[in-house]
Amino acid sequence: ATEPSDSTDHRTLGSVAFCIGLSVKTSQLEERILDLESVKEHVLLPPLSPSSAADRMRVLVQERVDQLLSQPRFHEGEARRRSAREASVLSECNCPAGPPGKRGRRGRNGEPGPPGPPGPKGDKGDQGDQGPRMA
Repeated sequence: ATEPSDSTDHRTLGSVAFCIGLSVKTSQLEERILDLESVKEHVLLPPLSPSSAADRMRVLVQERVDQLLSQPRFHEGEARRRSAREASVLSECNCPAGPPGKRGRRGRNGEPGPPGPPGPKGDKGDQGDQGPRMA
């Protein structure tokens, strides 16, 4: 049972903070869209009830989601191809390599292997004290 490292905790906290921030931004954008649509509707059409505007928004969002889900996914099932980085043409540096960097941290321990063969039999122990005599 290994404990998670500090970097894993920081990544988890960062992910949670990012998700919360993204949710807040999405909520703000939804509010702005609804405000803009209500202004547009007041100019073009008589005012509608808020529930009908929300229903229309749901329908529009659902149509867009369906459209996105029906599109083929080009990268699905394909192996990701990586190419070596090419040095820029302008920078043809022949300088020697710099000093080595700091040593990295030790990785996690692997799974323990199977038990080995039994060891050799030990030496005979010392003789114990003589016990009480039975008469």
